[in-house]
Amino acid sequence: MLHPQLEERFDDLLLAWRRYQGVRRSAESLRELADARFALDRARSRMHELRSRLAPEADEMAIAEAVTVCPHLESPSFVRHGLCGCGGRITPVPSVS
Repeated sequence: MLHPQLEERFDDLLLAWRRYQGVRRSAESLRELADARFALDRARSRMHELRSRLAPEADEMAIAEAVTVCPHLESPSFVRHGLCGCGGRITPVPSVS
């Protein structure tokens, strides 16, 4: 079973892909084709961003700075570049020794 948000973004990606393919076959203007491609790229980027936070590949895991539980995703989220999968900034907690 996919994470609910991952499933939603996958659906968005499929809709954007189908729209792009339809526009590509029958576009009346370059602007219409560009808009469809932009929407497809945005959907693909959103899908990749969430997938890499929920289930990173080995190379993505190597650049993860931390793992945190994201209440919004109700799942562990891998933190990169100081940003949580929830979109919020992560503030490191000083270690207690």
